[in-house]
Amino acid sequence: QFFDRADKSEFWKLMIQYQVDIYFAGEVHSNTVSKEPNSNLIQIVSASNGFSGFMTVDITDNQIHVKHFNEEGDEPRFNNEYIQDGSLYINKSEGDISIESSGELELLDDSVALIHFDFEEITPLGTRQVLSFRGDKTPALMGKSIDIDDVTCTDSLENQGSFSKQYDAQIGNIELVQGRPGGGRSAQFTHNSRLAIYGVGPMSGGQIVSISLWFKTSHAEKDMVLVYYGQPWGPSWMKDQLVITLRNGIPTFHISRDQAYTVTGISPIADKYWHHLALTMPKQSCLSSEIQLYIDGDRASLETMMPSSPDKHVFFATYGRMSFGGFGYSSNEATRNIYKDMVPYMGNLDEVTVWSRTLSIKDIIMLASTNTASPESVSSPSPSPTKSPVFICDENNCTDDETYEFPLKNGKVQNCAWFGKNNTARRRAKYCVEEEIKSACRKSCSAIGPCEDDPAFTFSLLNKKTTRYCSWIKRGKNITKRRNRYCFESDGRSTPTVLAASCSQSCGVCAEV
Repeated sequence: QFFDRADKSEFWKLMIQYQVDIYFAGEVHSNTVSKEPNSNLIQIVSASNGFSGFMTVDITDNQIHVKHFNEEGDEPRFNNEYIQDGSLYINKSEGDISIESSGELELLDDSVALIHFDFEEITPLGTRQVLSFRGDKTPALMGKSIDIDDVTCTDSLENQGSFSKQYDAQIGNIELVQGRPGGGRSAQFTHNSRLAIYGVGPMSGGQIVSISLWFKTSHAEKDMVLVYYGQPWGPSWMKDQLVITLRNGIPTFHISRDQAYTVTGISPIADKYWHHLALTMPKQSCLSSEIQLYIDGDRASLETMMPSSPDKHVFFATYGRMSFGGFGYSSNEATRNIYKDMVPYMGNLDEVTVWSRTLSIKDIIMLASTNTASPESVSSPSPSPTKSPVFICDENNCTDDETYEFPLKNGKVQNCAWFGKNNTARRRAKYCVEEEIKSACRKSCSAIGPCEDDPAFTFSLLNKKTTRYCSWIKRGKNITKRRNRYCFESDGRSTPTVLAASCSQSCGVCAEV
């Protein structure tokens, strides 16, 4: 929430008390729609900087319909070629409030990653539109180049997370090379490599942020930037940043110029092996000393680098941008004039991921599960089949128990009809794995077809240049990568995509018949 005290502010409490439907929190930032966890209050942050799009609101006694429209294409802005690319629909006509969302106005789901770069493919800038990004050398809506910290960048990494193309990265001088054992490719960074995200955010105020990445380097003599978040203009004095570095091979992080912590009790991590790093906030607006850092799945011991500075609650800049391997779009006042000894990262990065929730110990162990492998000693693991939480109904027994209710993980109680109201695929993946729920909600949990591919079905690869049949997914040595990329949402191998319904055999999500 865009308040100093977030959901504890008196204004926020007042909106909940009087059952406000939508709070329009401002503009300039990226389009983001979120729901208050303990009520039906919706917050909308809109992206009107650049004026390349707009929203409309239709209101009746019991319904609110918000639509987002956007200019697209390789033309200058204000060409009046608008398409609808987002919808938020609130319906109160049936007693219970139902909320449906899609596209640019899809509800933020904290359980899945917002940003995820797997470094499998580089595409030219302008392949996908990033709102308001027009680059340096063209008036078109889709920029083809941009200068980032004195390097001209003409390529892009597509964001595989839920924030999608708005958080695609603009990159330069990055080479894709062989990655971790059993995986695909990784990104190789030099002093002149750049990877920055034009979209504002995703961190804001005291909201929770967690970051996971793999790194491999041989450089232990410098203070190299792994992750940066902060403002692209002006000094960084009033609100917090996040800078994660390898300082002489030792992981450190800065929250501001007077709040910094370093890992103790370890040797420099510059041994040419892959290592996993995870940073997580245990709660909203936590103290800077409460932030946790994990190396190769183990929680690191931290000590402050500035013992004379008082501990304080984290409040990130609400107008910052994120980058990896360097300072990206940041201003000199916000970074180089403060962190004068820091330099761009030199080494390899892989599987860079950002969430807006706390990572559990189980999450971190899973993310770091192959950290002991050396590049030479381990062969590729064979792909493991994934059991789908959904199944095919027997036509004589395909009904829901209308009296059945079950508790959600947040304590609320729902019935079978809840599955079809919003985020259906994710809800099925989360709850239909439980036999009692699956048995009582047979119709609602039934989704994916039998264990066979649709022979006529084709789909476009993420580069949008090639179409494939389902059988391509399991052809060759990259079956695990292809399944992760095309068959499952970015929350890990738990939520099948729509594509998986037509390619159930190749995706390994065969239904129980």
